[in-house]
Amino acid sequence: MCTRSVLALCAALLTCGVHSRIQPPAVGAQVGTNTYEPEQIRLSYLNDPTAMTVTWMTKGAVASRALFGVGNLNSTAFGISTPFETGSRSETVHRATLTGLTPGAQYGK
Repeated sequence: MCTRSVLALCAALLTCGVHSRIQPPAVGAQVGTNTYEPEQIRLSYLNDPTAMTVTWMTKGAVASRALFGVGNLNSTAFGISTPFETGSRSETVHRATLTGLTPGAQYGK
């Protein structure tokens, strides 16, 4: 139960806080064209209720940084990035581990 709570709360947080703060697209703009917009966000439980690894992709090479916190995004987890290419598609895979999490706490804005 506690694990699910942390997963759900981190998922909500990471949607808005992974990598960088994304401005909403302008009216009429194509969605998904932001080179730095996080895509395919995945959470990995580490058998430690106070830590979790988040993995995501971007279309451009940028710093791997996840913002998180209770109430505010005042904590930062820096990670690693790896280029990933398939055919004509080139992306960057990012991975960062969030530590110091409190089980049952609500993360996000």
